[in-house]
Amino acid sequence: MGVGAMHSSSASGPHGCVDVPPSAMRRREQLSARARALVDEQDGIITRSQALAYGVSDRVIQRLVTDGSWQRLDNGIFVVGSAPITWDQWARGGLLWAGEPAALGGEAAGFRYGLVPRPALIDIWVPLEASHRPARPRWRLRYDGVGRLAGAWGQLMTTTVEDTVLDLADAADVDGALAVLTRALAEGRTHEGRMLAALARRPRIRHRALLTDVVSSRKGFESTLEYHLEADVLRPHGLPLGRTQVVTGTGTRVDRLLEEYRLVLEADGRAGHEGEGRFRDMRRDNAHTLRGFRTLRLGWWDIRLNPCDTARGIAEVLRQEGWQGTLRPCRRCRRKP
Repeated sequence: MGVGAMHSSSASGPHGCVDVPPSAMRRREQLSARARALVDEQDGIITRSQALAYGVSDRVIQRLVTDGSWQRLDNGIFVVGSAPITWDQWARGGLLWAGEPAALGGEAAGFRYGLVPRPALIDIWVPLEASHRPARPRWRLRYDGVGRLAGAWGQLMTTTVEDTVLDLADAADVDGALAVLTRALAEGRTHEGRMLAALARRPRIRHRALLTDVVSSRKGFESTLEYHLEADVLRPHGLPLGRTQVVTGTGTRVDRLLEEYRLVLEADGRAGHEGEGRFRDMRRDNAHTLRGFRTLRLGWWDIRLNPCDTARGIAEVLRQEGWQGTLRPCRRCRRKP
């Protein structure tokens, strides 16, 4: 008796055995071990040409789709199984639709690296010479002329972190560009050397001078707001810069320490400073106070919308601590009536 017959005869309720759904039986019968290995490798996806190469006819494919054993992802691309389709399966299907070589890029790559939210439309980089085709509801081809594909990697091919950061920055405004760069650096997704090498390969990136300045300064900014604290508040008004991302005597890391003047500056966006984060900040501030340091917590309103008033406030605190410098009016100050 063959293996298939043994399974068939044992799948009957009266004998106490678990029934095997006919659709599942047919699915196993239609895919060889090699085909199943390919499907597993491709996140549960198979193309029509691959199925045909493994001996699954168009008639059988249609039957499997009709009875719900397979799901049609796009013309000629199928999900094996009836479970809800995942984002990774859409991404894999897009790569198969694009053909080799191809790699996830833009927001799709950014999502894979944890830098941006999950996008609905998946960008896929292909060579410049690849045939042009219109976007599908889930997929859009992008044509690579700067060598992104040469560095793409992973089981689900994706552009490098560095190329991804530069592509996201190129499509964003200044704050968006800074946000993705500082996040990638702060979370250890990349480091300054690799980012500078990527910038050298990409001379036409939007905000290139700014990104190069932030990376090459090696100041350890961990947020857009930290950058603007220096660029819009301290430096243009002639205030001391101090040091960034310093571990103090309390064992905590602060955004900026002006040690000579016993002053801590914290650039507080909303993330990380609410709920438990708020109480953690209070404990840190109290610990610094006990060691003779004052803490100024500066938010978006202070730094981005009122940098000149904020600079004057910082200058007043510094004077109380012995600073003898002169507050310098910036261009924004001079424009005020």
